[in-house]
Amino acid sequence: SKPKKKPKIDNFTYAGSIRPHAQSPTRIVDPSKVLAIPDYAIDGIPKKRGSTYDIEIKTPEDILKMRAAGRAAREVLDPAGKLA
Repeated sequence: SKPKKKPKIDNFTYAGSIRPHAQSPTRIVDPSKVLAIPDYAIDGIPKKRGSTYDIEIKTPEDILKMRAAGRAAREVLDPAGKLA
């Protein structure tokens, strides 16, 4: 395997204690081993142009569920953030 690339740090001022680590080498994906891969997975060049996503209209019930999930996540993240 190839040696890991060292990240370039050009006098960047970091706000916290996290720093970049060496990047692992690029892995080649065998298309026959996966169900679907993005068009850029093999050579890194996207072929499709424009948006391929449809806008999903949420029902009121979906919106309530999303809000409940957000509240639950906040209840976990707030105390976890105080530990850091």
